[in-house]
Amino acid sequence: MQDKELIFRADEASQPLKIPADVPTAWSKNQRQGYYSLGSLWFAVVNRALRQQDFVKMSHQMSVPLVQIMDRKAIEEYFCG
Repeated sequence: MQDKELIFRADEASQPLKIPADVPTAWSKNQRQGYYSLGSLWFAVVNRALRQQDFVKMSHQMSVPLVQIMDRKAIEEYFCG
């Protein structure tokens, strides 16, 4: 993630696809307090191996809205099997 954007590239020769990290998704929060952003879901999947305290700390350092602990498992199962 760079400058609040997720950057995807098929290979070095292709143009990157840049998507704002704050784009809302259809994934609702367990407490029904809104929806997770694409950046939040990406962060949860990429950092799924972190302990909860490290996950929270890194999320704050990167200014990524936190995925609630009760939602992390469902998100991981959906994206990672």
